[in-house]
Amino acid sequence: MNQVYLSWKMFRSLGSVNIKYMLISIKVKIHSKDSEVIKAGEMYEVRVKARPIEGRANQEVIRLLSEFFGVPKSRIVIKSGLKSKHKVIEIV
Repeated sequence: MNQVYLSWKMFRSLGSVNIKYMLISIKVKIHSKDSEVIKAGEMYEVRVKARPIEGRANQEVIRLLSEFFGVPKSRIVIKSGLKSKHKVIEIV
């Protein structure tokens, strides 16, 4: 299966074309002063206040990306990198 990496702007502008998902690469910085999402070239940097204990940092990553892209949390999935700071995220 070919994986297609699209920018969010391209994903939203396709309108009538039926795209089922979008994959993005992110880098997570844990235990940050502020929680935020920053676009850095082709990647996104997600800074979270939470520590990586019992999945709290991953939950905060999903919440932040949900707010950033304006989609429900249920439509965001961590495809790879559950225990890594480099992750691939699928937005359905």
